[in-house]
Amino acid sequence: ALQALATPFPRPRIHLQIAPEARVASLGQADAVLRAVQEGLTNAVRHSQANHLWVVLRRDGGELRLDIRDDGRGSGELQPGSGLCGMRERLEAEGGGLSVQRTDTGGVHLQAWLPALA
Repeated sequence: ALQALATPFPRPRIHLQIAPEARVASLGQADAVLRAVQEGLTNAVRHSQANHLWVVLRRDGGELRLDIRDDGRGSGELQPGSGLCGMRERLEAEGGGLSVQRTDTGGVHLQAWLPALA
C-alpha cells in the first residue's frame, strides 16, 4: 500500500525502505502508518519544494519506527495543521506518538512510533 501511495507522484521522488521485520500489530496501526506517510508526502508536495522524500519503516526493539524526511527548503518554526494533528491523534490512539522537527537544511523530519508485535 505504501508503494502504491507513492507511485503517482513525480516529485518529490520517494525513497521507500521497509524492513522485513517491520509488521503492524493491527488494522488501526496499519491505517496510522499509511496515513502518516500520506500526510508526509502531501506536506512535502504542498509546502516544502522537496525533491526527495525518504520513508523508512523498521522495528527497533519493542517499537515500530517510521521516519519520514524530506529535503525541502522551509524556514521558521513549523506550525502543525490539521493533517499533522490528525496524524498525532491516530498514532496516540494506537499507543504511539509523533515528533516533528525541521532539519538543518530546512526540510521536515517526522518520527513516529508504535508498539511492535511481540
